[in-house]
Amino acid sequence: MNVEKSKKSEELIEYNPLDGTPFTVASMMDTDSDIVRHYVLFGKYRLTEGFETAEEAKADAESMTWNRIMEVMSVVLETFMKPLEGLLPNVSEVELNKNKDE
Repeated sequence: MNVEKSKKSEELIEYNPLDGTPFTVASMMDTDSDIVRHYVLFGKYRLTEGFETAEEAKADAESMTWNRIMEVMSVVLETFMKPLEGLLPNVSEVELNKNKDE
């Protein structure tokens, strides 16, 4: 268990890595309602809305659905494509240049 202070406020955030998965359950106080919410994280990315219990969040993280696969793939693509921004032409530029050469 890893507990640290949030930089945005004085609230505590508790991180619980889930064994056998790439996910972490983060538990933190909802500042609007003073209720503790539990979120599934993949790295620094939050994948879910807040659950009422850590057990619900853990069960959700451990269920491998197509939705979960697509969420993780979106994060992976965003992570790997971000450093390449500006280095690769976008599809419309490639198509315009292709049509120009014909």
